[in-house]
Amino acid sequence: MNKPSSPKYQSMNWVTNYDVKPGTTGMVELLDSIYRWDEKRKNEQSQISPFNKLVHVFYKSRQQLLSGARELLHEGETNEAIHILEELSDEIVNESDELFTKYNELLAIAYLRWGEQENCIINHNHNSCILPIKENGIYALQDNTRKAIEVYLKLLNKHPDDWKYRWLINIAYQTLGEYPSKVPKQWLIQSELMVDKDSSDNFKNIAPLLKVDETSGAGGAVLEDFNNDGLLDIMTSGLLSTNQLKYYVNNGKDGFSDQTIPAQLEGLTSGFNIYPLDYNNDGWKDLLVVRGSWGRLNGRYPNSLLRNNQDGTFSDITVEAGLLSFMPVATAVCADFNNDGWTDIYIGNESVVNTEIEKANELYINNGKGQFIETSVQSGTDINAFTKGLCAGDYNNDGLIDLFISNHNGINSLLKNNGNDDKGIPQFVNTTITAGVGNRFLVSLLGFGIMTTMVG
Repeated sequence: MNKPSSPKYQSMNWVTNYDVKPGTTGMVELLDSIYRWDEKRKNEQSQISPFNKLVHVFYKSRQQLLSGARELLHEGETNEAIHILEELSDEIVNESDELFTKYNELLAIAYLRWGEQENCIINHNHNSCILPIKENGIYALQDNTRKAIEVYLKLLNKHPDDWKYRWLINIAYQTLGEYPSKVPKQWLIQSELMVDKDSSDNFKNIAPLLKVDETSGAGGAVLEDFNNDGLLDIMTSGLLSTNQLKYYVNNGKDGFSDQTIPAQLEGLTSGFNIYPLDYNNDGWKDLLVVRGSWGRLNGRYPNSLLRNNQDGTFSDITVEAGLLSFMPVATAVCADFNNDGWTDIYIGNESVVNTEIEKANELYINNGKGQFIETSVQSGTDINAFTKGLCAGDYNNDGLIDLFISNHNGINSLLKNNGNDDKGIPQFVNTTITAGVGNRFLVSLLGFGIMTTMVG
């Protein structure tokens, strides 16, 4: 195993030289090394208090301070981000409208996020943060949400036509149990999402009752019959390096039992998304785990292919299967792209051009012998973009599986499958422009949801 000798870990390049042992033990060791590296990086960055560090060491302007606060917010350090922003409040009052707006928008989101963390996570219950918010879902700790409302009122006075601010201030009032009565009339949004219809047809959140309400970073979830007993089981993941992959087996009576450790999954951490597949056609569902999303230079995590051993356990066979790769990944799709009866895998990398993490998407063709061959260049699927979404389907009904690729701040791609070459590799043609689906989108994370904006 090669690791950097310097105590200053600037990037994750070292991981590409890591001697990964085959099997679950090797992957667990690698993920543990990444965790320890990440903890050391964070500890080094926290030697000085965040505000003083940002002011006196790294950042010279208010714009850069806002960037620093935003990074802390993305890291989950909400209270530290608020501390920086509140320290800046007196200096922002007389600044330009653009800086005033950026500052207050970030401050409002930080207050909303802190209110959410206090009430929906720390004091979680079955009604937490589910629209319409009602009963014990109404926040008990309200100070930060009221601060967010004050900020949104300032923003709406300057930008009365901004529907993003209007939506979030309505949400904020509902978390306090004050929608619609206390919402200023000019900002009130009447929406069915906000109204409790008290219908017996509503879905109920019974995760706490079934003891599957795991607190974790945002990740993936799969409902699948992994043990072939005719009942749906649950597999979940979280994006953080500390988040353990969890496996809950349906007991067929009154809930689920946590079988993570008996299934030999302990130590297999992180996972932005997870996908069931039967890669070896044995009739038992396996699992693909993708990792590192949004991490950029610090997101060079390996993906994992977990083989179902048919006895209640799983084995990590990533290395043996030829799937080891080190890129930040949010999405993948599993389908039989060459119509040979074996499930293939397409990985959407979060590539950033002219950086250490520039790498096109990868198409792994299943050879039917337990291994995958990477064929993105040969197949014409080597899209080099910050990919955030994938779907596969036969859009033109020719019996061949096509690909649609959604990219963050870039052109989307529709790849038409034209069939195999003489080596059995599917050949794709980019039909994005002729099909009229090449719009660019920006994704904005708003604390209580995701807003997608078409930009061209």
